[in-house]
Amino acid sequence: MAITGIKIDEPGLYKLGERLFNLQRAILVREGQNGREHDTLAEFCFTAPLKGDYGNPECLVPGKDGKPFSRKGMVVERDAFEKMKDEFYSIRDWDVATGLQTKTQLDALGLTDIAEAMAGEGLLAELNRY
Repeated sequence: MAITGIKIDEPGLYKLGERLFNLQRAILVREGQNGREHDTLAEFCFTAPLKGDYGNPECLVPGKDGKPFSRKGMVVERDAFEKMKDEFYSIRDWDVATGLQTKTQLDALGLTDIAEAMAGEGLLAELNRY
């Protein structure tokens, strides 16, 4: 409250963050990044083994139980990446098949005006299945 002048609790902050994240997604979709097909990595991430650089020569990342794990020489597994996208869309309450938002989900966040605008442009999951 001291910074914004708005009294908000932790769940309220989470909802605010979710609204912002969904507004960002709506803008990206409106600008042509049509969901799942654009949520990808550069092809080399799937084909070129990871090399160390001067900032992280061993390509260390957090592993199980926080223990460092080296990804040096590895590539991103395409099937695992697609499964991760499924999980991500599900957590966000987006359509898993398309990666697009739904009117129901935007309405639940109080973004009905955004949902209506996107529906009018055919940019919601329900309108892109057929």
